[in-house]
Amino acid sequence: MQAIPISGPGLAKELMAIFPNAIDRHPPIANFIPETKKP
Repeated sequence: MQAIPISGPGLAKELMAIFPNAIDRHPPIANFIPETKKP
């Protein structure tokens, strides 16, 4: 497994790629992903 650069939006996108269901399981993570932030 290669290292993933820790950068706000970049990290969020990586997390979405690795854990596509993370937001459904843990709603608070959406706060770190502006593209998917819900009202």
